Amino acid sequence: MLMLTILAAAAPAAASPAAAATPPNTYRALGTEPFWNVVVEGRQLRLSEPGKPEVLLLVRSPVATARGWRWRNPAVTMETERRPCSDGMSDRRFPDRVTVTYRGRTLRGCGGAAAGAAALAGTGWRVTAIDGRTVRLPRAATLRFTADRMEGFSGCNRFSGNYALERDRLAPGPLRSTRMACIGAGGAVETRLMTILGAPATLRWQGKETLVLRGTGGTRGTVTLRRE
Repeated sequence: MLMLTILAAAAPAAASPAAAATPPNTYRALGTEPFWNVVVEGRQLRLSEPGKPEVLLLVRSPVATARGWRWRNPAVTMETERRPCSDGMSDRRFPDRVTVTYRGRTLRGCGGAAAGAAALAGTGWRVTAIDGRTVRLPRAATLRFTADRMEGFSGCNRFSGNYALERDRLAPGPLRSTRMACIGAGGAVETRLMTILGAPATLRWQGKETLVLRGTGGTRGTVTLRRE
């Protein structure tokens, strides 16, 4: 009698959720205590910390791990883990926990798109006063916030940069701006506005339509904003 032995094909190992997904081309992460921001765009990784020069590094394409992604070069490694994360300072919730190792330092924080918008995210404002003095310009100075970036018009140039929110404390990353020459009222407003916005500030709400940023530490002064 002919006997047949049938061997079942071994089932392929289950792929990790990250391995089955398309590698992210753009990724954002942030942390507090100390404040830091990382933006990955393609193979460029930009690390920002208040009061320090911005670091721009080239990294390899992200590699899938068991629960996330890893970016790496000889100087830096950033690894994500798909676990819910809170920055501990605001009402924002993120899908990933993130660890960045850079030159012997380890920074821990959150990454991915925030699930819950912070109080500032998605809002736009017009600058109405600086240091208590009314601001009147032909073109209003403005400020807008996304989940982790702020941008606007400072009276002569456009600017943008990352930020982190710790309860009522705003900590900006380095601000970049265009470089048009400014004279007159626009130039004076821009100089003072960028000085205050470029350093940590506390937030004071006056109803729902007015917000006052008050500089802390060595940067004293206020910026009064009116919701657009």
